[in-house]
Amino acid sequence: MESYLARIATHDNRLNCFNTLLLDQARQQAKESDGRSERLLPLDGIPIALKDNIDLAQVPTTNGMPKLRTPDQVSEVSRRLRQAGAVLIGKFNMHEGPWVRPQTTRTMDPHIIHGVMAIHLAAPVAGPPPPSRPGFALVPRV
Repeated sequence: MESYLARIATHDNRLNCFNTLLLDQARQQAKESDGRSERLLPLDGIPIALKDNIDLAQVPTTNGMPKLRTPDQVSEVSRRLRQAGAVLIGKFNMHEGPWVRPQTTRTMDPHIIHGVMAIHLAAPVAGPPPPSRPGFALVPRV
């Protein structure tokens, strides 16, 4: 877990992928996972970050907009991930819609943004951007 958190700390200042990090919660969940040596769950100990349109109780949800809300309940997606043993490390930054300039650079190269929304979810762990191919248009940042 610490290696993931260290990589985020190293790169997120430049990439701006996360808008919420759940450091203490993630460490506690990882510790609980380590304690399950007999009966492992399907996603036991796997660190996962949620897109910021998925609710976690008492964690702000912005949906990529300045106005945020703090839900009282956890979403079904979050509940099932935790039930399967996933370690929730935080929430990814996102943009409101396809016509709004993204808030994240999405790749290790800050001069390029990808044309596909879901690609920026891999930015915290990605290396150089992939070569352009159909469905993955590279757009130079102006």
